[in-house]
Amino acid sequence: MMRDHFHAGRMKEALAIAKSFRIGLSKQERQTILRAYECTVWPEQFRALGIDDAEAVEKGVGILSVLCTQSSSKRNGRQVDSAGFSESSFTAPGGTVMET
Repeated sequence: MMRDHFHAGRMKEALAIAKSFRIGLSKQERQTILRAYECTVWPEQFRALGIDDAEAVEKGVGILSVLCTQSSSKRNGRQVDSAGFSESSFTAPGGTVMET
């Protein structure tokens, strides 16, 4: 669904969905997507705070572009499929391999 919105050019809707993603994104990537979404909803407030809303949206859309164009690639040190779920195992903090 997010990809459908992205490919149709409906970035606000794509960002609204992606802002809830947790798996396969770093904390910084999640924060960038959330900021981009918020800048599409309340651009005046962010401009008043001195934040370039267009640049924030551009950064978030850049992350969406990567998410929407990868089918199965490595992200954050583990194999992630197109839905954002890792394969049968992953490495936990401390180097322990965990089977899912």
